[in-house]
Amino acid sequence: FNQILKETTTGTQMELILDRSKKSECEQANSCDSEGVHMLFGQASIAVAEAKAFMTLRSSERPFSVKYVDEAGVDAGGLYRDFIDSCGAELMSPQLPLFVPTPNQQSNSGTCREAWQLHAGPLTPPVRRMLTFLGQVMGICIRRGDMLPLCLSQVCWKLLCHQKPVLEDLASEDEATASSMSRLMNVAELGIAAEDFEDIFGSLRFVYHNSAQEEVPLCEGGAERVVTMSEAPEFARLVIAMRLHEAEPIIACIR
Repeated sequence: FNQILKETTTGTQMELILDRSKKSECEQANSCDSEGVHMLFGQASIAVAEAKAFMTLRSSERPFSVKYVDEAGVDAGGLYRDFIDSCGAELMSPQLPLFVPTPNQQSNSGTCREAWQLHAGPLTPPVRRMLTFLGQVMGICIRRGDMLPLCLSQVCWKLLCHQKPVLEDLASEDEATASSMSRLMNVAELGIAAEDFEDIFGSLRFVYHNSAQEEVPLCEGGAERVVTMSEAPEFARLVIAMRLHEAEPIIACIR
C-alpha cells in the first residue's frame, strides 16, 4: 500500500478560491444546494473538476491552499484544515444532497443514532461531481493522515471497503426495517396461521421504500404481486438485498 502511494505521489498544488457568503446565504435560507454551487464543498468540487486537477490531489504535501473571497489571510495550513472540517459538517447537513440521517437517527431509536447514510436519489451531473470530489478528499486524507470528520453508517463503510454488508449492518441504520424483515424471514416459527398473516403484517406487495422513501419494485410487477405467508421469506430477502446494495452506484462515483 505504501509503495503504491509513493509511486503515485505528485508535488503540485492548486489554490481554491471560495466564497463563504454563498454558504451563509444557503444556510440562512435552509435550502439544499442540489447543484453544488453555494456550499464550500460544492464550490471546491467545481474548481477541481474545471482544473482537471486529479493528479494535483495526489500530492503528499497539502494538495491545495484555500483563499476566501474578500477575506485577508494566507493559508499556512490553518485554512486548509478548517476547510476539511467544514466539508464534514456540510456533508452531514441538509444543505448538501449526498447524505441523509439514518432512519435510526430520525426516529431516535436503535443503535448508531448519530450516523448518516448515502442518499439514494438521482445521480445528476452535479451530484456525480460532488461524489467524485468526496472520493478525492477521502484519498487526500488517506495519503496525508488528515481527518475528515464523517460519521457514516456501517453499510456505507463496508461498501466503500469492498466488504459485504449483512442484516446486522442494516439494523445499525434502520432497526425497524431489519427487525420486520427478520420476523418475515422466520415467519413459520411465529406460530401464526396463513389466514391470519395479512391481519398481522398488513397487505404487503413486492415493493418497498428505499432510503429516499421512494417505492421500489422488488420484482417485475411487484406492485401487483401480493405477499403470501409462504412467500414472506423471499420478500424479506429481496428487501434486505435492495436496502444493503442500493448505494452501490453512488459508491462507484466516490471510488
